[in-house]
Amino acid sequence: RVLRAGAGLDLAALFEEATPHKQRKGERKRSRAAPSEGGLAPEQRTAEQRTAEYRLEIGCGGGEWVAAQAEAAPSHVRWLALELRRDRAHATAAKLALAGRRNAATLSASASDALERWIPPESLQAIFCNHPEPPQQHAVGGAAPRQ
Repeated sequence: RVLRAGAGLDLAALFEEATPHKQRKGERKRSRAAPSEGGLAPEQRTAEQRTAEYRLEIGCGGGEWVAAQAEAAPSHVRWLALELRRDRAHATAAKLALAGRRNAATLSASASDALERWIPPESLQAIFCNHPEPPQQHAVGGAAPRQ
């Protein structure tokens, strides 16, 4: 899915679907909250969700670079692909979904709007802008080169 930027994205809530939730006996089935609605309360999140590291690629284009990074990333790393053009954002979302990348999400918005209004600055550990040509040969963080 491609998200339109909205008031205050909760990055942990954005990736809640990636972590299976086992329903306990007597527990009501929880609904999927939209990321802007906050999702789970902080105390309900798993340790992995609380310690997740969020990385942003600005101008992801067709999503090749961010898809490679998501594939090579450790389990605690979450990628947010930001693209102004909705057709490219949808292409990236489709690429990530078809590859089963549950640690990556796509946001369609301008970088200035997303960073000033919707993505809390303290929530990102790294920001990448690979325009005009992404470095396809290596994954970030010392991971092995893609073959």
